[in-house]
Parts: sequence; structure tokens; C-alpha cells
Amino acid sequence: MECVFTPRPEVEYVSYPWLRKSVTRLYSASSASPRHCIHEFVPYEGDTVSGNFVVVDHDIFWSSDHPGIDLTVTSPGGNTVNTWKGKSGDKFVFKAPRGGMYKFCFHNPYGAPETVSFYIHVGHIPNEHNLAKDEHLDPINVKIAELKEALESVTAEQKYLKAREARHRHNKF
Repeated sequence: MECVFTPRPEVEYVSYPWLRKSVTRLYSASSASPRHCIHEFVPYEGDTVSGNFVVVDHDIFWSSDHPGIDLTVTSPGGNTVNTWKGKSGDKFVFKAPRGGMYKFCFHNPYGAPETVSFYIHVGHIPNEHNLAKDEHLDPINVKIAELKEALESVTAEQKYLKAREARHRHNKF
């Protein structure tokens, strides 16, 4: 059976580029295939790549002699970044030695159908040269001042309406 990893509720969060960019993906698959790879793009050298994998369901009972599954992470240059052997699940975190397409390959030695949940997160913390400059913040500061004035207007209207309502309540009896 061919293993097909399909992204499940893929969440992508991107805020202001000078503050932070992160991409989060969740995959799950059921497979009897001995090997399956997932590719994930890491934009910059030094980005933090973290995640986990868990065998959540399997057709055979895992006894102490079951070999588990293997995961190998390979950099864009073809170098092995890390390897886990014989695991039913684990967490990982590493700094990308370079930007580019990373390969996460699962190996299932027995080839028995197993469902693997795989989560990956690529985070980028910008350096001081990529942070917002004062000229980037000027339009934001103007908008904040406009919102402050609008809020003050709403607050004043609320005070007026409360006083009026109190007067009407007092004069009612």
C-alpha cells in the first residue's frame, strides 16, 4: 500500500514579517510502505525547526521486539541533520544549517500498516536589521492616535447617555 501523507488542518500563521514568521503543518498517514518522505521548505539559515511524530495506530501489537519506525532528517545539501531509530514517537528541534528544502523520511522496517502523526513547525526570529524602523511605525502610530480619539468619543457618548438615563430614572418617580 502506498503511503500518502496529506496535510490535515494546515495552519499557517504569518504576522508582520519584521516581527515573526512561522509555518506549522500537521500530517498524518497510514502506511505499509517501508519508506515515505515529507519535504518542508525552511526559508533561512538559523531558522528553528521543531516538531514531533507519534505512531498512533498500528495493526500489529508492539511488543518489546518490535523495531519501531525510523526518521531521518536531511538538509538541502544532502547531509543528515538527525536520525531517530526504532521509535514509537519522539520530539525534535534543530537550527537549520542553511535555508532550503529539508527532507523528513520515515522508514517502517516491518512494512506493517501504521498510522503516523507528524507535526512540524518552522520559526524565524529576525535579526536587528530586519526589525521595523521608525518610518515603518509612523502609519501605525497615526492609526493608533485616530483609534484613541474615536474611543474617547465613544466613552464621552456613553457618559452622556448614562447621565441622561439617570436623570430620566430620577424624574420618573
